[in-house]
Amino acid sequence: MDEIRLHDLQEARVWDVDDAEVGFVGQVHLNPTTEKPEWVSVPLGILSSGPRFIPLDGAYIEAGSPVPDLHVNYRRGFIHGSPEIDPVHGLTPTEEDRLRTYYGLDDSADGTADGRTDDTADDTADDPRG
Repeated sequence: MDEIRLHDLQEARVWDVDDAEVGFVGQVHLNPTTEKPEWVSVPLGILSSGPRFIPLDGAYIEAGSPVPDLHVNYRRGFIHGSPEIDPVHGLTPTEEDRLRTYYGLDDSADGTADGRTDDTADDTADDPRG
């Protein structure tokens, strides 16, 4: 991931891998060791049960408009299916592990590319990261 600065993420509009709008960045969560942005939480709207965390691995910022655009490597349906975690108190190590497993950011024992064996959280059977 190119260096994404905290300032760039504040109030950014989030787009999925297919250029579908996901929402706006609610909070930015930093890596406690590097203090660099690692996750964003995005409120999904009134009908949704709560905001969802999205990893910044492979994400990029497109500037040039009054509101920066953050492009992430996941489909909207996959993001909506991610574990619900309250962003107010930050991420505990256990919660981060759950998210990393869901998004396929850990070493999966089952050998799948994204750590999932089904496509229930996405509208398609394709890899949720495109």
